[in-house]
Amino acid sequence: MKKTINAEIMELVAGIADAAFLIDGQLPVCNYTAESALKNINNNCQKILSLLKAVEIIGESELDEQDLFIDEVTALIKRNICDFNFDANSLASMMSTSLVTLNRKVKKAVGCTTTAYIRRLRLEKAKLLLERSDASVTEIHALCGFDMLSYFSRLFKGEFGVSPMRYRSVVRKV
Repeated sequence: MKKTINAEIMELVAGIADAAFLIDGQLPVCNYTAESALKNINNNCQKILSLLKAVEIIGESELDEQDLFIDEVTALIKRNICDFNFDANSLASMMSTSLVTLNRKVKKAVGCTTTAYIRRLRLEKAKLLLERSDASVTEIHALCGFDMLSYFSRLFKGEFGVSPMRYRSVVRKV
């Protein structure tokens, strides 16, 4: 039967605890027993460190792969953000993957569907443009890939709690 890494670490920690009790005087100890217990502690600590390093390396590579993936997705969205027709299907096609796979990976990386992530990036761009440009709300909604002003305004208010016009006036007063 193959042990899991967690079970192996638990077993090693239990061995360290037993050896520590011996050394601490909780059990009768002779020099040989103490020396053996110290070797056991040292061996178990080395094994735990190597197991933790192995787990950490796997975790880091998964994170790196996930970060690279979401960076690629984000770059493609930003490059096509002005296109009203750009959607999750377009992105999946550009990435040569299925929509189901793309949604699964995006959900794992950012916690929402691809469509919601595209919408979030569009709204963030709109917010930035409202803060830093003099473009009208009508121009901004088009620059961010929204085809209907009323839809854009409703989404913006839902995301940020105020209408785009109100947001701009509040930001400009500060």
